[in-house]
Amino acid sequence: MRRAIVLIELILSIASMAGEGLQNIALPVVFVDGAAVENSGDFYEEEGFYYVPEEVAAELGAAERREEDGNVYLTGGGVELELTPGLDYLTANGRYFYWPGGCREEGGRIFVPAIFLTWAFGAPVRYDEEIECLSFERTGEPIKPGEEFYDGEDLLWLSRIIEAEAGNEPFRGKIAVGNVVLNRVESEGFPDTVEGVVFDKRYGVQFSPAYSGSIYNSPSEESLAAAKLALEGVRIMEDGLYFAATYVASSCWAGRNRPVLGSIGGHVFFA
Repeated sequence: MRRAIVLIELILSIASMAGEGLQNIALPVVFVDGAAVENSGDFYEEEGFYYVPEEVAAELGAAERREEDGNVYLTGGGVELELTPGLDYLTANGRYFYWPGGCREEGGRIFVPAIFLTWAFGAPVRYDEEIECLSFERTGEPIKPGEEFYDGEDLLWLSRIIEAEAGNEPFRGKIAVGNVVLNRVESEGFPDTVEGVVFDKRYGVQFSPAYSGSIYNSPSEESLAAAKLALEGVRIMEDGLYFAATYVASSCWAGRNRPVLGSIGGHVFFA
């Protein structure tokens, strides 16, 4: 399951909506289970994806709102959403959803990607072209909490190696380093656990921080978030198995023997 990435495709599905009762509703608007959500008509489209106001999350069940340390928390319906404008992710029940640019804050209100609410509440969303409205239907279950989804050992070592190798790299670069580790776990040529990959030295030390001691440094909040997103299935470097600092990339073993996939920040990635 491609998790967050695959779920994005749902946003463009189209379905019919019954016309009964619509004559008394000022359109466009967002519907939840057939009922119009008040103050939701200012939802908007950006680069092919829809953003809906926080009132829609309240109608889906997360009606309790609080602000703390610059974050907005919406709770209820078996879900707690943590929304921080400016971050490249949103969270639901401690699970991480990758979305460049994250949520938006406009006029004191939070607007979130509609597909994020689908993911969080198990509520598929459809757009009706004829009446230009969005419709959510609560047909599934709220997302499984993070403490049940993430393996503690995998998260520990993945977040630590991301911090050690990419602590000063851009956020996408942190996720890409996580991709390399998880791709190795899935490859027959490497150990089959995150910890095993991190400390692998069958063909020489693979990750120097594992033996220099920096692997034991506490990961930053951003490194921890990057690890969780990688575990969610977010792939910045789909086939990446190696990376190297830019200044040695052309002369290292991978640079001489493996195809280049691209570079992010101070790292070049190889297949």
